[in-house]
Amino acid sequence: MVDTGFNGYLALPSDLVEQLGVTATEPVEMGLATDLVVTVESFEGIVLWRGERRSVEILKAEGDPLIGTALLWGSLLTAEMTDHGAVTIGPLPAGVTG
Repeated sequence: MVDTGFNGYLALPSDLVEQLGVTATEPVEMGLATDLVVTVESFEGIVLWRGERRSVEILKAEGDPLIGTALLWGSLLTAEMTDHGAVTIGPLPAGVTG
């Protein structure tokens, strides 16, 4: 799920984090939409993003996996604002820099 209110890279539930075998780092504070701030476990991992390997911070948080704005930075995000609308992520148009 794309979460434009989440300024991190990725938030994944514990079962996915364990399956990935990523490297634990220091816990971090994460602000929730309810204005509650919680401390969550943090991990470092590598993702293949638009054909490139990127080192990212992965936060362990229960619920749906989230893609945040840090991972989206430098991309063009398009969403059809309808039931079951398509969401696409691609490169920025020529001449636009992130």
